[in-house]
Formats: sequence, C-alpha cells, structure tokens
Amino acid sequence: MATKTKKVQKLYFEKAMEMHGVSPLPHYYEEIYTNQIGLPALGIRGDKNYLYYSKNGLGAGYYEESEKKLAAQSVYDYFQQPGNVEQFYNGIDSILDELSAKTREVNSLNLYELDSKELARLFMEANELHGKIFSYYVVSQPYRMKLFEAQIISELEKRVATSRIDSYMAVLGASTEPTKITNEESDWLNFIIKYKSKYPSASLNIKTLKNNHPDMYADLMKHFENYKVLTLGDGNWKYNLKYFLHNLSIDYKKSLDVLKQRRKTINDHQKVAEKHRQELIDELYLNAQTIENLDFLAKMGHKRLVMRIEGWIPFIPTVIKLDIALSISLGHSEEDGPLLNFMDPEEIKNIIENGTAISSEVLIKRIGAKKEFLILHDNGNYRIYYGAQAGTMFKELVPPINHNSTTELKGSTAVRGLIRGTACVYTWGDDIDVKMKTIQKHQILIAGQTRPAMMPIIRLAKGIVTDEGGVTSHAAIISRELGIPSVIGTLYATQVFKDGDPVELDADNGVVRKLS
Repeated sequence: MATKTKKVQKLYFEKAMEMHGVSPLPHYYEEIYTNQIGLPALGIRGDKNYLYYSKNGLGAGYYEESEKKLAAQSVYDYFQQPGNVEQFYNGIDSILDELSAKTREVNSLNLYELDSKELARLFMEANELHGKIFSYYVVSQPYRMKLFEAQIISELEKRVATSRIDSYMAVLGASTEPTKITNEESDWLNFIIKYKSKYPSASLNIKTLKNNHPDMYADLMKHFENYKVLTLGDGNWKYNLKYFLHNLSIDYKKSLDVLKQRRKTINDHQKVAEKHRQELIDELYLNAQTIENLDFLAKMGHKRLVMRIEGWIPFIPTVIKLDIALSISLGHSEEDGPLLNFMDPEEIKNIIENGTAISSEVLIKRIGAKKEFLILHDNGNYRIYYGAQAGTMFKELVPPINHNSTTELKGSTAVRGLIRGTACVYTWGDDIDVKMKTIQKHQILIAGQTRPAMMPIIRLAKGIVTDEGGVTSHAAIISRELGIPSVIGTLYATQVFKDGDPVELDADNGVVRKLS
C-alpha cells in the first residue's frame, strides 16, 4: 500500500478514545471496515474522516468534528424509519450468535494441522465478524445519539432550569435493565458476606485459601468462571484471576454492615431507578415522543454494554488464536509478536490466494522500535503511515493544545453530587496494580473513558470524571448503577489533571475544578 504523504484538506479532529496495545489490522476492522462496509450495510452513513495514532503501544482515535454531526443525523434518520429499531436489535442478537458459532468452530479445529491459506481464510472471516459487531457498537456511540438527546433537552428546557437539565437527563435516559457488571457486583457481595461471616480472618493467599478453605476457593473459582470476561480488554486478552483477588483483599477488610448496605443498594437499584424515572416523567408531563426517545436511549445504552461484554471483547481471544496459528504457519517467530497485525487486508488476502506473505524482516522494519503508526481515513479512502512519517502526519492533523493554565472544565452530569478530593488519573496502558494503590489514596478517578476492565478501580472511586461520554456511555451507566457522582464529556480532564491534584467535582453543575 502506498504511504506517501500528500496534502490533506483541513480537518478538525476531536479525541474520541484512548486504547492500549492496538495495532493496524484489528483497528482497520474496528473503524475503517465499520465505516466503509459495516455501517453502509446497515443503511447508516459511515464516518469518512477519522484517524488513529499510536506510539509504543499507546494510541488514541480521533473523529472529525463535522463528520460527527453528519453521523448523528444519519443515525437519527435511520431510526425514524418504521421497523428499523427492532431490526437493529435483532441484528445485534444475530451477530452475537455468529460470533459464538465462529468461536466454537475455531475451538473445534486443530489449527496447527491447517495450511496457511485455510488459516488466513478463517483469520479474515473472524476479523470481518469483529468488524460487523463493532459496526453495531459504533451506532450506539454517544456522539451518534446527539439528535435524540437534543430533542429531549428541547422539551426539558420548557420545564426545568438549564442548570438542572444534565441531572434530569441522567435519570430519565438511564437504563433500568441490570447489566452483567451489576449482576457480578451483587453476586460478589453475596460471596464476600457469606465467607466473611464464616471465616472472619481467612488468609486470602490463593494457595492457602485452596488448602484451608476449599469451599470458599471453589465458590471463588465459580465466580471467576461466570464473570471472567470482565477481566478482558484494552491490551489484556488473557482471563485474569487477579482482577477478583484485588477485590477480595479490599472488600474483606470492610465491616459486614458496610457490605450488607452496599448489597442492599445494588439490589434495590433497579426498583429505585424505575420509580425515580417514572416520578420525573409524571412530574414533567413529558409527551409520548419524548418518552419514546428516552426509552430508546436507555435501551441503546444497555445494548452498547452487552455488545462490549458479550460481543467483540470475548471474541478477540478467538482472533488471537488464529493470529498465532497463522503466524507460525508462515514461519514467523512468536517472539517477534503479532506481526500479522502490521499487515493490511490486501496482504492477508494475498495469503488466501497464493499462500505467500510479507517476510518477517519487512514487517519488523515496518513496525519499528517505537511501533509508531497512523491510520487515516480521508474522504472514504484509508492510508497507513509508519514511523516518523506517522508522527509528522499526526502533528499536522492534530496540533497540540497547551492546558497549563486550565483550572476548570465543564462536562455533563451523570450522577449528581459535590465532593472534594485528589485525582487518580488513569491512562490506557497504565499498570492496573499501580493504579489500584493510587485510587485507594486519591479517589476521584479521571479517565479518557471508563471500561469494564477498570471495574476494580471504579469500585474504589468516590467520584468519576471522563474526557468522553454521553447518556449511553459506560461511565454514565456504571456511575448510575453504583451511585458514584460523575461528570462526563469534559474533553480534556486527563490532560489538565495529574495524580494527587486537589479536585472539586461539582456534579450538581457539571463542573470539575483544580483547587489551589
């Protein structure tokens, strides 16, 4: 693929997400395939201008400002057509079934007996399925829901003070359906309460636990098996028992009264949320169209989390299995890492057609010592830049902003509350063990966005601030379910604050301040 730098039109990119450990090929299927093939196949306009830049395994995606508005309009128009909402939900169920079927197929095969052409075909099919589920996921992104939110806000403006709209939206647009995360939290508290009552001073070392309290160990492993998918994500693609051992060591120190109150709050959440939501609807005399839009946003927020937890995240280990088998079949060394991910789709297709691939030497040179690359989707065409050329393009497309003098940011309220504390800033690629210690000291969590893999940190937070987010975002959903004051969509919080900074989180007014 040609990678010559060319003059590009002036675009205005906004940071959309941070990611860790993402390489070009899987990201092609998540974003480029999604916008070129996946969304158009659904009847929705894909973004035609987008970029992703990564260096040393840490990167971020950027959506073009004007494209976000066009994408939101396309999604709004699509869901106004009769039958499309139900068709979309059915499509999600169908693609989840396809992902499960493909995983079963791959697990049933001895991959190391297959030739490179067959492995490449399976690898391509798996990546395309990954792109399809991501296409559905992208539709539910907060910026694509903006026109539905705008309609609701327009009605609220007639009834409540502007300063209260965010907090009303947080309640009215919230899903009351329990998620896998909520179920895990409830089951976990049952587990902790049961065994803290039975073994008040149990050793939490896994080997000692297995030997001295086999019943507790068995239930812990059963919990792990049921919820291990929550340990995956953002560069970590191996199920990790440490996720739950972190929680065990912390929660076992809490009193039974505190744990039981926490369980009651979690178990009562759905009824309380439904009651509060209905009271507001009645109080505000909302019309049928507004209620329908609220129900739609709530459902999409729930579906968004389902797609992440039950869809593309647990499917990635299947893609990785195929990646490793194909790499070995092509003579690549496992020590060189995921070389296939620095190929492009046409190069993978070439393996299917004639069984040959780019040499390890070429790919290692392409990756470079800093693993620097940039994928640019420019008016429907994409190019991949590597090395210094990628850095040059990034500086041209996304000029840096100096935030040294910024002391206050505005966002949207997800959960009301006013708290003061110190900041724990989480950036993708941070060591989860280190941040677990940091959050116990500095309990206002500041992140680009929250994700299921962050739950051990989130559970200890007294407040949450994110750069990104809307009514359907993970941060909005989980902070409501856990009752944590939060301000989302500040754009730059992770660039303004650092660990230990004194912070006032005014979630009543959607403001985050750096205190002197």
